[in-house]
Amino acid sequence: MKKIGLLAAALILTANIFAQEETIEPKGKSHWSIALKAGVDYYRIEPTGSHFENASGTAGLLVDYTANPYWGMGLELTQNYFNREQVDGHTTDAVIFNNIDLTNLIAPNRKNNWSRFHFYTGVGLGASYFDNTMADGVVRTTAKGSGWGVVAAFNMMAEVRLSNNWGFFGEGQWRYYENGEILGGHDNGQLGADSWVLNVGFRFKFNANKKDHMRNALPEPVGGKDYDDEINNLKNQLKAAKADAAAANDAAAKAKKAQEDAEKASKAKDEDLQKQIDELKARPVIANNTVAKAAENGTAVVLNGVNFNLNSAELTNESKQILDGVAATLKSTSNWNSIEVAGYTDNTGTDEFNQEISSARAKAVADYLIGKGVEASKVNANGYGKENPIADNTTRAGREKNRRVEINFGK
Repeated sequence: MKKIGLLAAALILTANIFAQEETIEPKGKSHWSIALKAGVDYYRIEPTGSHFENASGTAGLLVDYTANPYWGMGLELTQNYFNREQVDGHTTDAVIFNNIDLTNLIAPNRKNNWSRFHFYTGVGLGASYFDNTMADGVVRTTAKGSGWGVVAAFNMMAEVRLSNNWGFFGEGQWRYYENGEILGGHDNGQLGADSWVLNVGFRFKFNANKKDHMRNALPEPVGGKDYDDEINNLKNQLKAAKADAAAANDAAAKAKKAQEDAEKASKAKDEDLQKQIDELKARPVIANNTVAKAAENGTAVVLNGVNFNLNSAELTNESKQILDGVAATLKSTSNWNSIEVAGYTDNTGTDEFNQEISSARAKAVADYLIGKGVEASKVNANGYGKENPIADNTTRAGREKNRRVEINFGK
């Protein structure tokens, strides 16, 4: 009974361990299978004699539920004969088995044809009905020739997948019978009533032609994905992440360069504007007392700071502010009879253009002064082109000085 108890405990323990696996219940799998087997058994009956001489036949039916790639359980029904010199009989055994797939535990990533092979081990516990008849002259040492008892079994099975539906297997078992009356009292005194069994058989897996069968399955990680596919998927994700990072870095570098270029352009524009401001500040501006003094002496005065837009006679806003002061001085000063507004250019451009632009600019200044209240009858405007230069036309600074407007006072 102690051996029976140990096998029962092993049966319950393996069922609890493997039934709780979280990584092994992919959806869409089939689980049920049925098998027929036949072979030889050897009951150890005294006297034991040769194993081959004393072997008898056995046959059985198995119905299995393979819960996951590691574990399954099933019901086995077998008819086992022992035909010996002193006793003939048989047992009819019904055993519930736990089976563990050792190959999936040890080598879960098998490839190619190796994935067809599975090696199982298991323990089982059940009931046995026995019936025996003693030979003539042999004394029955037990009270019963038939009855019930408890049977425990340990098995090892090697199975190969022939197709999705069919498999072939070879099996070895050791069976232990709790009721010693099973052999009419002629059991081996050392180990009790036990037997060795060798079987071969075929298994049919239901629905395996429509969907994957768990009996054919290899272990899969959580989510039901193949391990290699998951690794490749992660590699592809890493590659995509690196590509995205490279693209982001490239975009950031381009944005940085664009920002630097914009900053450079803005700085250059600021510097150019500042240069223009500095140049304007550096230009001498006519002072009101200078105009008054020229009017008193009847001389000419250059209207420094009076400028025009490029290639036109349009006065700038700064020029108008200067002319506002000149007009005020002229109106407040009475010691002059007339003024000539004279326009000049440098020596660049054609004579015709220089004459035309100088006349237009002189007239623009005269018109502005008249508009500010200076008597129109006392104001004349003339253009002289490149004549009467006051500086060297071969230099930039000289040409700037020669492009001017003067007021000539008459007594």
